[in-house]
Parts: sequence; C-alpha cells; structure tokens
Amino acid sequence: MLKQRVVTALLLAISVFAGIFYLPPLAFAAFISLVVLLAAWEWSRLAGWQTLNAQLFYVTTMALLGLGMPLLYPPFIDILLIIALFWWLLALYWVIRIQQGRRLPWLAWRSLKSVLGFAVLLPAGYGFYRLLTFPPQTEQLEGRLLLVFFLLLIWAADISAFFVGRRWGKRKLAANISPGKSWEGVLGALAAAAVLGFAFSLWHFQHWTLQLVWVLLSILTVAISVLGDLLESVFKRQMDMKDSSHLLPGHGGILDRIDSLTAATPFFLFSLSVLDAVRHLGLGVI
Repeated sequence: MLKQRVVTALLLAISVFAGIFYLPPLAFAAFISLVVLLAAWEWSRLAGWQTLNAQLFYVTTMALLGLGMPLLYPPFIDILLIIALFWWLLALYWVIRIQQGRRLPWLAWRSLKSVLGFAVLLPAGYGFYRLLTFPPQTEQLEGRLLLVFFLLLIWAADISAFFVGRRWGKRKLAANISPGKSWEGVLGALAAAAVLGFAFSLWHFQHWTLQLVWVLLSILTVAISVLGDLLESVFKRQMDMKDSSHLLPGHGGILDRIDSLTAATPFFLFSLSVLDAVRHLGLGVI
C-alpha cells in the first residue's frame, strides 16, 4: 500500500510541476479547472447527491459559475477570495464545536453542503492561478517558484504528519472527527514547515526580518491547512465514506489530496498580497 501511495504521489508531482513550468497560464488554468471539477464531482457525493444526473448538474453549475462570473464581473475573484478567509474562520468554529461533542444538525443539510462546496473549491482554484502569476511579470518565474514552494510546503507537512504520527502519535488531535490524526503528527508537520520555510528564506531573502516573517508564514499556512483536512473528514464521516472516491490509487480521491490546499491557498495568497503591498509602500525592510 505504501509503495502504491509513493508511486502515485510521484506521478502526480511530476504532472503538476510539468504543468507549472511548461504550460502557458491559460492552459494551466484549464488544468486547474479540470482538477476543481473532478473535486466538485466528489463533493456532490459528500453533499448527498446520489444520482449521476444530480452529480453532473452540480459539476456543471460549478463550471458555469467558476468560468462565467469572472467574465461577467472580474472583481468576483478577489471578492470570493476575501470571503473564503472568513468562511474558513467559520469552519474552524464548527470543527471545534464538533470536536467538543456538540451536534450541528444543519451541517447534514444537503443544500448547505452543496453551497459550501463552492466556498471550498472555487477560491482554491482561483488562488492557484493567482499564485502562478504572482506578482505579474512577463516570464512569471516568481509566481511559478512561489507555487512550487507552496505545494512542497503542504506536501512536506502531510508526509511529516503521516510518519511522525505513525511513529510517535499518542494524543488525538480530533478524536470525534478524525481519530487517526494526532498532535504529534501536527507538530511534525509544523516542524517540516519551519525547516522548509527557513531554507527557502535563506535562498530568497537577505534580511533576517524577512526570513523570520517567511518562516512564520510557512508555519501558519500549514497550521491552517489542517483545517481543510478536518472539514472534509467531518463530511466523510457523515456519509460513512473512507475516501472521497477511488480516482487515485493508494490515495483515494482528488479531495483527499487537495483538502489541505483548499484552506491553505486563500490564506497563503492573502498573506503574500499583504507582504507585497507593504513592500511597495516602503514600510520597514519588507
């Protein structure tokens, strides 16, 4: 099983990195759109839509809204990314309440879960494209490197959490939501984030203040990524599902691979935007 997971992960990483560095932005946007729509199909099942027609209708609605709204109203993307930050704060509150043993019956409503799918998946898709082209420049090299770092950050954290939790995990992180996750695993993920963030900051920044800010940003991004994982676990437990699908051998579905990214992407992009704005204002060393 572990060998299958490793092989699938390597193939996915090669495909994603090839897309980042060799696809033009619009082609990469199409690739991301395909991933989001596959995740939307899985989400329709988590929401409780059982028939194929209902699932296809949900995916089609996601596609029309995701492509149509930015064309009709370009600021829609920025507004949705900002809304996503507040949405994940609400999700954190819900996750805490569920872990405390509180019942939140409205979270089982199919209509609510269907709407939440748009709040989870669309900002992540938009955020990926924004990271690729951040900051706007002709060759987009900076954005591509930032996106690679972001992906490596989340993947390194996931891998560290898995192995540290498997070896030393004793204290459950959220036993009422995902019994397999431990605080030791989370600490392993945060340690990996600190190491990777520090290594990148040494290479990319010269001033120690920026290096410290980047390490803190890396740690916070990984901490928030855990929320995406837990939220998907809430809905999978509701539907008595172990995996969101079986599209990826050894890994489950698309949602099982991007759940951490859905929460981390809006936060990471917003933080970069703030840092970039501060830098252009000439405030401090940033």
